[in-house]
Amino acid sequence: MIAEVYDDDVTNDHRLSIDIFKHINIAASEKDYIHVKASTIAGYQYVADHVAPNSRSAYDALDYYAIYRLLDALIDYSFNGSAAGKKVALGNGSSEQVTMPGYNGQLMVPLEVTDNPAPKYAQSKYQFPCSSSTNLRTNYCE
Repeated sequence: MIAEVYDDDVTNDHRLSIDIFKHINIAASEKDYIHVKASTIAGYQYVADHVAPNSRSAYDALDYYAIYRLLDALIDYSFNGSAAGKKVALGNGSSEQVTMPGYNGQLMVPLEVTDNPAPKYAQSKYQFPCSSSTNLRTNYCE
């Protein structure tokens, strides 16, 4: 399992994903929590917001490296038992997992991976905070 959140997301509180990640009955070795951050390379902005990977009219490096590459690796590991796939998808912060591409010596911000996620921002940042009266799991908001 990959739980992935985006630094520029102002829609869903990351605590919602943290709750699922911490309480799902999957071994720690079979799940990673990944925080994706925005980058600007050669004037091009790679936006890490709620609508990633559909935040641009073009398929870009953030889409590929932070989302589809990990999904493809998770599928390869899940269905084929691929050790290489596990190292990319569930690498627990391995270089194969977190390294993002670059251009002319500028590198995109690496992915942040943890097995013990904690919220980085106040709930007030989000349109749908974890403490919302419509969330039946508010007791699990950190």
